[in-house]
Amino acid sequence: TEIYTLSLHDALPIFSESACGHLIRVANIFRPEKNILNLDWMIDFILNGDEPLNVRRLQKMACPVLLAATRFFRDAPPDTLFLSTKTDDISNIMKATAAMPFFYRGFVPYGKSLLLDGGVLDAVPYKKALEMGFVEKDILVVLTRPKGYRKYTDSFWVNKLYEAYYRDEQYKFLLSALQNHYDEYNRKLDELERHQRINIIYPPQHF
Repeated sequence: TEIYTLSLHDALPIFSESACGHLIRVANIFRPEKNILNLDWMIDFILNGDEPLNVRRLQKMACPVLLAATRFFRDAPPDTLFLSTKTDDISNIMKATAAMPFFYRGFVPYGKSLLLDGGVLDAVPYKKALEMGFVEKDILVVLTRPKGYRKYTDSFWVNKLYEAYYRDEQYKFLLSALQNHYDEYNRKLDELERHQRINIIYPPQHF
């Protein structure tokens, strides 16, 4: 039995420079009612573009694919929700796992949940496989950063953008998670590297 877990925002660099003109709308950065990240276009590109994703084949695969999303709560810290391509609506869960805070305005509603980019809390979701009973030697983690990479705290201006956009009291737990994202990410990498039997693929240093 196999399982894949991922957060789709790591795949955004696959889009060409011309495609990024459709995906990213920098002019909307000071228009809080408009999305900077055009996820509706991205999902349509993936599902209906020149090389569309074979959704029926994906749903019938024996190997489940789980996508991580961050679930927002008004009165509690956010948590990670794993959604399956076999049982959940693929277009909505792809959108949810790529909905980067601030760049995507608001949340992606799914059932009773309000969702954002899974990378907020779990950018390297290998622990899900451990929780499901898989042994370390059967787990392969593919990272998008070279070996030894660690995040630094977000810049002063990024934090100010977060504080301005999520200034309402209902977002206090989400804002705290965003401001501590780099520390959580680094902690996950530290823990991953201590699992010596987990296989890890790193890109080259100048990838």
